Amino acid sequence: MADLPVEIASTPTTDEHELRASALEHRELSTDLELPPADGGRQAHLTLLACSILQVPVWGFSMSYGVFPEYYTNPKSSLQLSSSGSSTGAIGTTFNGIVYLSMPVLFGLLARRFTRFRLHTFLTGTFLAIASIVASAFANNVSTLMATQGVLQASGATMLYTASTIYIDEWFIQRKGFAYGITLATKSAVGVAAPLAFSAMLTHIGYRATLFTWAGIMAVTVLPAPFLLRRRIPLSTSSPTGERHYRRTSWSFLRHATFPIFMLANMIFSASYGIPQTYLASFAASTLHFNPSNSALTLVAANVPSIFASLWIGPLSDGEKSRIIGGRRMSIGAVSTLSALGAAIPIFLLWGMTPSTPYAAGVVLLVLFAMIWGFFAGGYSSTWGGVIKQISKEADEHNEVADTGLLFGLMNGARGIGYIAGGLLGVELMDVGSIGQSALAYSGPFGGLILFSGCGAAVGGLSVLIQARRR
Repeated sequence: MADLPVEIASTPTTDEHELRASALEHRELSTDLELPPADGGRQAHLTLLACSILQVPVWGFSMSYGVFPEYYTNPKSSLQLSSSGSSTGAIGTTFNGIVYLSMPVLFGLLARRFTRFRLHTFLTGTFLAIASIVASAFANNVSTLMATQGVLQASGATMLYTASTIYIDEWFIQRKGFAYGITLATKSAVGVAAPLAFSAMLTHIGYRATLFTWAGIMAVTVLPAPFLLRRRIPLSTSSPTGERHYRRTSWSFLRHATFPIFMLANMIFSASYGIPQTYLASFAASTLHFNPSNSALTLVAANVPSIFASLWIGPLSDGEKSRIIGGRRMSIGAVSTLSALGAAIPIFLLWGMTPSTPYAAGVVLLVLFAMIWGFFAGGYSSTWGGVIKQISKEADEHNEVADTGLLFGLMNGARGIGYIAGGLLGVELMDVGSIGQSALAYSGPFGGLILFSGCGAAVGGLSVLIQARRR
C-alpha cells in the first residue's frame, strides 16, 4: 500500500487498447507514464488476494449478527443487559446503513483528491474496527452496544473496505467483473462460515471471550494487507511551483441513460433482496415449524450457492463466453437480467407456492427455493464490474471520463438505500399479511412480503431496456 515512485519512460509503453479501456486512468495521466500491466501479473493477483482476505474482518461480524440477539435475550446468557434485548436488532440495520451509505463518499475521495491518504484511512479503519469489538465486550446496555457494534464498528469496516477495494479498480480494467466476483464469492463464504463459528464460540467460550477471539482474528487477517497492496496509478505530479495538482472528479456520466437505469435497477433489486434474508428463517419456523437450528440452515442453503454464482456471473459480465449458455458472450444488460429473473421466478413459483401447513412438500419447496434464489440473487452484485465498464465505455464514446472508483461506491450506496427502504417496507408488508385465499404461502402472513420480493427482483432486470434502446 506504500506510495512507490514511478519512473517516467522516454517513450510511451502503455498499450493503446488499455488506454481506451480505462479512459479515467490514462487520459488524465500522461501517456508517457510507464504503468504496470493491468488484469494480470503478480501484483494484480496479490491485490486480489489481499482484498479477498479482508472480507473476513469487514463482513464477518455483520453477516453473523443474527446469532447475537438470540444470545442477548437468553436468560442463561452471561450478558445481562439493562434494557430489553429485543431492541438490539437495530444494531445490524445501523451497521449496514452506515457502511453502504458511506461508501460513495469514501470511494469518491480516495479515488481522486485524497489518494495519498489511503494507507492512513486503512490503518484508522483497522484500529476502529478492532477497538470497537473489544470495547463492546464490556457493554452492559443497548446504547453502548449500538455505539460500539453499530456505529464505530461500521465506520471502521467502511474505511477498511474502501481503502483496500479501491486498488481492484486500478489493477483490473477489462476483468473487473472477474475480480469483483472473486471478492464477492469470498464474502459469501464468510457469510456461510462466520455465523456457524460465532454460534459455536458463544456456546462454548461465552460472549466476552468470543469477541476477544474475533478481534484477534481480525488483526491476523488485516496484517498482510499493507504488504500486499500496491498503487498502480501514481500520485498526481507536482507543478513547477511545487503546488499539488489533483484530478478533478467528472460527473458527466450522470447525463446518460445508462447510469440512472442501472442505479434504479440495483436499488429496487436490493430492496427485494433483503426480504428473504430477513424473513426466510422466520417463515420456516412459523409456517413449517422448523426448530431454530433448522431455520438458520435455510439461510446457509441460500448463501452457499452464491459463492459459485459470483465465480460464474462475474466473468460473464466481463464478456467472457459462457459454456452453459451456448458458448456465447452476453451483454451486461442481458447478464443482469438473467440474474434478476433467475431470482424472481423461484420467489413466485417456489416460495409463494409453498404450502402454508408443515407438509414434507413444503420443506422440499422451501429448500429448493433457497438454493435457486441464493444462486441468482447472490450473483447480482457480481455484475457491477460489467456495469462500470459499460458506463465507462459510454463516457469514452462521448469523449468524457468516468471515475470507476466513484461508480463502484455509488453502486454500493444504491444498495444501501435499497436495503433500508426494503427493511422499512418489510415491516409494513407484514401488516398487509395474506394475498388471496388458498392453502399456499401467498395466503399466509408473509404473502405481501413474497409478492413484493418477487416483483422487486424482476425489476432488477430493468437494465435490459438499455440494450433495447440501443437497438
